Amino acid sequence: MHNKTKKSMVAAFLLLYIAFSVQAQCPVIIRLSDWGIQPSDGKNMVPVLKKIFEKHAKDLSIELHFQKGRYDFTPIDSVTKMTSINGFELKNLKNVLIDGHGSAFVFHGKMRPFLIKGSTNVKLKDFSIDWDRPYISQGEIIKTSHAFIDLKIDSVKYPYHMENGILTFIGEGWENQLRSEFTNLHTLYDKDKREILYQTRDNPLGNIFLGKAEIIAKNTIRFCGKTPLKPENGTIVTLYHGRYIIPGIEISYSKNTTIEKVKIYHALSHGVLGERSENISMLNSSMTVNEDKGRVFSIVADASHFVNCKGKIIIDGCTHSGMGDDFINVHGAYFKILRRTDSRNIEVSARGRSAFRLSEVGDELFFVDSASMQRNWSAKIVKIDTLRNQGTVTSYELTMDKNIPENIGEGHYLENKTWTASLELRNCRILKKHRARGILVTTPKDVIIENNYFNTAGAAILIEGDLNYWFESGANRNVLIRNNVFEDCLTSGPEWGEAVITITPSIKAKHQFPYHQNIKIRNNIFRHFDRALLFARSVQNLSFTNNKVYKTNTYHSFSKHPPFLLDACKQVQIRRNELPDDFKLKNISLINMENGELRQDLKF
Repeated sequence: MHNKTKKSMVAAFLLLYIAFSVQAQCPVIIRLSDWGIQPSDGKNMVPVLKKIFEKHAKDLSIELHFQKGRYDFTPIDSVTKMTSINGFELKNLKNVLIDGHGSAFVFHGKMRPFLIKGSTNVKLKDFSIDWDRPYISQGEIIKTSHAFIDLKIDSVKYPYHMENGILTFIGEGWENQLRSEFTNLHTLYDKDKREILYQTRDNPLGNIFLGKAEIIAKNTIRFCGKTPLKPENGTIVTLYHGRYIIPGIEISYSKNTTIEKVKIYHALSHGVLGERSENISMLNSSMTVNEDKGRVFSIVADASHFVNCKGKIIIDGCTHSGMGDDFINVHGAYFKILRRTDSRNIEVSARGRSAFRLSEVGDELFFVDSASMQRNWSAKIVKIDTLRNQGTVTSYELTMDKNIPENIGEGHYLENKTWTASLELRNCRILKKHRARGILVTTPKDVIIENNYFNTAGAAILIEGDLNYWFESGANRNVLIRNNVFEDCLTSGPEWGEAVITITPSIKAKHQFPYHQNIKIRNNIFRHFDRALLFARSVQNLSFTNNKVYKTNTYHSFSKHPPFLLDACKQVQIRRNELPDDFKLKNISLINMENGELRQDLKF
């Protein structure tokens, strides 16, 4: 009897434990109707969401479900007077699902739709992001001459006013005068294809939009001055009202973030920005043009940009168009050593693009020679001291876990070894409907680019690494590019890449050790109007094999490069490819290389 009672008690406790465990794992379901929110009621969602996330901050798992409809987000609430640039602020949360069920999230003014910081297992699903008044305006050229251009601009969609010959665009809580070629970039779109106009790049009309203007009729503005070219009437112009203002979805210091079935029609910088985060997936999610509003543009900068992340970055089934910059950029960062202070300490910069950032105690760093760009040593950070001058941070002093070799000091750079991510990008469409390039990637971890369709204005794939401008690090060690279709890429010219696939680190070619290694390009289809297929500098073990190349007549060719231009590469194979007989200049040019470094079977 005693044993039976004991067994019964154990069983009861076990059932209670299971019940509590199941209950702990079950998510808390949040419905907005319980908070007085209905679709399309025009209420500002920001203060409501703030209360929701504060209330459920300690819950182990939450799901926020939206009834399908429109929801508005404003940075300044008219009732509470609360100011917040974040629509959804997901800080230090775990196991969060936000399901829009097809809803439209519409933002107003300077806002960041999502901030995901210090959170784990966050999933964003099934909604769109847009602005009623975007930070880009659009017009149509209706007349050109040697002295002016007339532009038709819808003053309802893109409000503006004129004073003393100065055009000012009006937004929600902002105004912008076209005063800078960088912040007020303009691009041209073909009137029929609605893609970047052939052989045009940034600011193809010069500075005409920075000069005097006048309203000559309703919705018609005359910009005075000469232009480098005269586009056809009907050509579409996009005018940017800023660059890199604030991201759409910002992910930092987070783990296991998934973005699924999300459409971003507009954002004020990168559509998705990931920094120092682990495992980010974008599935069937796209930066895309809102054609229902007659636009040709979408977001202000890159579709996605990932800096010093780790784990896996997975991009699957995405179609991006209309962006103001590249499809994706994955890289680390170089930061400059100012001086060596003792055997284990170095001082690093806190200013400029080569400033120390996104690194913490415990991270292992590569030490990089500035001349050869080779990773020649590594050590872990055990202490970081902030150095100030009159209260301003000027630099940081890093203490490493072992003595630093005597030949390392001023003039060297650091690269975070711990925070580097692999990239898997497949089943995507990378189109000519956005400026600049397709894929930019520099990482020592594995890269797979497969089953994609490329039709880009610039290079389809650009692999760099530089110590002279952006300071983007990550010399590649294993890149596989296979089973893709490249069709009529690089129509805008060499400013956005020298070839369909361009590999151009900033290293000087004279150095013995190549910067990149193990780049394999195989089983792809190239349908190309021009000649330049591959431009590669400083790669060891580079192969271009089993690819099929077809000549098209879609555009006039203009490249001066041959199909293959190799600079200071080692162990190169160009074999078993199919090239058409009429492919002009079917040859290979070698620079700073011995013939013995190339194995090829092309017949001329």
